[in-house]
Amino acid sequence: MDRVLNYNELEEIIQKFTEKVTLANRTGNISEILAKFDIDCEQYAYCEYRIAKILVIGYSEVNIFDLKRVIRKHNLDEGRFEFVIDDESIKNYPMNSLKNNYKYSDIFIGPIPHKTTGMGDCSSIIAEIKNHQDEYPKLTELRDTNVLKISKSSFERAILNSELYKKLNEE
Repeated sequence: MDRVLNYNELEEIIQKFTEKVTLANRTGNISEILAKFDIDCEQYAYCEYRIAKILVIGYSEVNIFDLKRVIRKHNLDEGRFEFVIDDESIKNYPMNSLKNNYKYSDIFIGPIPHKTTGMGDCSSIIAEIKNHQDEYPKLTELRDTNVLKISKSSFERAILNSELYKKLNEE
């Protein structure tokens, strides 16, 4: 049996361990360190908010220029938003690519077809995300009067409640 370390000895080991884990995280090698301790990295949802985007998907009542005006109104970079709002793009968007996707902090969903590419047995992407919230970016349904609708006001409300907006305004 190993001896029990005193407080100072244990603190020294913890400090060295913390330095190694921090460096591995910064260099994108955290999964290697966690694997050594049998810790599953996938259970930690992570999003790098400095580079994260918001995905906006659904048929829009408003043209993209008006949506971008709302983005600028809140001093956000238009490049932080990815729009999938035309019919063909919505129908062919690989919804399954959103699972465990850390590129996006948020997904804003307006009206979309129930069946889209990559949905498997699930009835809709909204149902899939709600049933597995820990595996997807934060979902916001764009609604006006309780109906899925991308309007300037539903889009603005979504921005103000988004994870990205909250994180960027913490700093």
